[in-house]
Amino acid sequence: MKKLLIVFGCALAFVGCTPDDPFAPLPEEPRETLVGEILPFDLSVATRATHRLERDEKLVALLASEIVSLVEFEGQEVSVTGIRRTEKMRELFIVDELHLLSEELADDPNALPKRFSTKNFSFVFPLDWQYSTAPDGTMHFTEKTDDQGRVFLQFSVEPKERRDKKMIPSVSIGEFKGTKSVMGDALGREHQKIVLWSNNSNNKYTFSFTANFEEFDKKKAFFQLLNSFIEGESVVRAAQDEDRRIQAEHEAEKVRALTKPAETEVVEESEPGSAEETIEKEEKEGVLSRIFGSKENIDTDAALEKAAQAAADMPLKDDFTNLIDGKAFPYTSSYLKFSMKAPWGYWFKNVGPTEPLLLQFGFAKHEISGIADSDFILEIVPSERPVTTARERKNDGKLYIEWARDDSSFFRLHGPESTRDAMRSVQSTVKNI
Repeated sequence: MKKLLIVFGCALAFVGCTPDDPFAPLPEEPRETLVGEILPFDLSVATRATHRLERDEKLVALLASEIVSLVEFEGQEVSVTGIRRTEKMRELFIVDELHLLSEELADDPNALPKRFSTKNFSFVFPLDWQYSTAPDGTMHFTEKTDDQGRVFLQFSVEPKERRDKKMIPSVSIGEFKGTKSVMGDALGREHQKIVLWSNNSNNKYTFSFTANFEEFDKKKAFFQLLNSFIEGESVVRAAQDEDRRIQAEHEAEKVRALTKPAETEVVEESEPGSAEETIEKEEKEGVLSRIFGSKENIDTDAALEKAAQAAADMPLKDDFTNLIDGKAFPYTSSYLKFSMKAPWGYWFKNVGPTEPLLLQFGFAKHEISGIADSDFILEIVPSERPVTTARERKNDGKLYIEWARDDSSFFRLHGPESTRDAMRSVQSTVKNI
């Protein structure tokens, strides 16, 4: 009797066993772009929508956003990009990107550099660079102004070879280690080859860059590209959201500049006790009351705070386990002019200003939908009494860490005492810029 030998294997082309494509895009829901005028949505219905988009006096969509401050664009003609959601039997359009349509406001001299992203990695490059992709996946970069289309940068992703694993790193860029080699040629050009090793896969990233000696701007742009290189799906998503947030803030600054009231001439001959002086004083006190409460409340709160601090304040000590390492994710707010790092493994979410706070930032070891989901919170607190000494205090089982920001506000972290190491790790990285 003949025996039948059955061989089980994996036919790559037929059963989907192909290796993970390093250039595969992030999995995303279908995004749309809508055009219209942003108007407030103030009906008494239970919905996350804060605004409506209208075109030709017809409703296009109900809008909500955690990235774009829609109130800044009320009355403006815009294009909005995002995804549709159905919540409580009502369709919403969740905005994550916005652009002004007015020609008067459209130009942006502070436009962000381009971002190239896959689900595995991301980096940014200048607006005047462009790229094409070869059949093998290699990206070839040229300058838009170069009619000859000369390639000066090639980028590719390949699996590490056995010899790579035996090599001693000669360069460290961001959280990546790798190797660097530099060569010159007879035309006075410099050829750099930089190989960065992935921290979460068996891949290596190869950059082959060529520039003339005097092309300092191009070399600087290449250096910035390398330092922008990040890895990991959650990190890439966070970087994309931050790009969109910064871009929306740039658009909002254009609207503010256009709608800023003209400066009025100062009247120097106003006598003490005049009507103008009285109005100015009342307006000033009104603003302070809305932020800090009445003067009586300010004095009372100050007395209570002083008593609590005397009993519970402790100067900061370096007696914590620092969770910040090479995998920590950096965050920068150009609007609020500060930067920080979040420990690896922590999700974080900017929920924006919540009166009277200038900022609320939630951190957690799981995905965050709102501030209530946070393990601990970072805030920027307005204050008439600047914080001069970093301190921590306990109150009702919670730990509060406070330190200076400027003359009119301070930073505050608070959460359970069990999160002290994570809070102190974040606090140690916060810098004013």
